[in-house]
Amino acid sequence: MDNHNSKFSRFLSGKGFYVALAVCLVGTAAAAWVAIDSTQSSLVEQDSGISISQSSSSAVSRSSVPSSSEAPVNETVSDVPLSSSSAPAVSSEASSVPEQVPAEQPQTQSAPVQTTQEDVTVDTVFPTQEPLAFVMPADGEVFGSFSQGELVRNVTLGEWRTHDGIDIKAAKGSPVRAVADGVVSKVYDDPMWGTVVEITHAGGITSITSGLDPAVAVSQGDTVRVEDTIGVVGEILAEVSMDSHIHFGLKQDGKWVDPISTMGKAVE
Repeated sequence: MDNHNSKFSRFLSGKGFYVALAVCLVGTAAAAWVAIDSTQSSLVEQDSGISISQSSSSAVSRSSVPSSSEAPVNETVSDVPLSSSSAPAVSSEASSVPEQVPAEQPQTQSAPVQTTQEDVTVDTVFPTQEPLAFVMPADGEVFGSFSQGELVRNVTLGEWRTHDGIDIKAAKGSPVRAVADGVVSKVYDDPMWGTVVEITHAGGITSITSGLDPAVAVSQGDTVRVEDTIGVVGEILAEVSMDSHIHFGLKQDGKWVDPISTMGKAVE
C-alpha cells in the first residue's frame, strides 16, 4: 500500500500534474458546453415565440385589410347588430302624446274685388231694368237724317260718305243729355268729330254723342240715368260749315241703326 502511494506521489510530482490539469480543463469545457447549450435553447424558444407572434400579427393584419374589390367596413357600424330588437324602444310618454291638430285658422274676410271700368256693364248696374224709355239728347230740330248705309254728300268735306247718325240743331254751350240709363264706356277726342261720349245701355244698345265741348261732365265707368247732363254743345270740324249742332248715333250689337226708329221717336 505504501508502495502504491509512493508511486502515485511520484506520478503526481512528475506527469500527474498535467493529467490533473487536463481533467480540470475537460470538466470546465463540459460545464461551458452545458451552459452554452442551455443559452441556445432559451434563445431558440424566444425566437420561436417571436416568430409565432409575428405570424399571428400578419394573419390578423391581412384579415383586417379589405381587398380592393370590397369597400371598407366601418367598425362602429359593424358592431351594431342588424336585428330589429336593437332599435331604441319608444318611450311610453312619447307614444301617449296625442297628435297635435293645427288650430283652425280664423276666417279672414276676402278683400272686395276691384271692378275696372272695362268690367262695368249695364247688366251689372241695371240687372232688372225695364224696357228703355228714351229721350232726345238735345232740344232742337233734326235736319240731318240717318242714311241707312247710303252715301250722301258732306258739304264741309266736299265728299260722299255715309251718314251714320242724325244731326240735332243746338246752340253752343247748351246742355246735352243721356238718352237712357246706362254706363259710360268711352270718353275721347276725335279730330274730325270733336269730343265724343259713348254710353252702353241695356239690350246691346250704345249711344254715341259727338260734337261736345271738351269739358264733359262724365268719365269712363260712370253710371248715368236718363236725362242726366253729360256735357254741352261744342264743335264738329267734319260739319263745321253747318249750323251749330250735335251728331248723335246709335249702335245695336255693334251695328249702326236709325236712332229715331230705334228710340221710338218721330221727326216733326
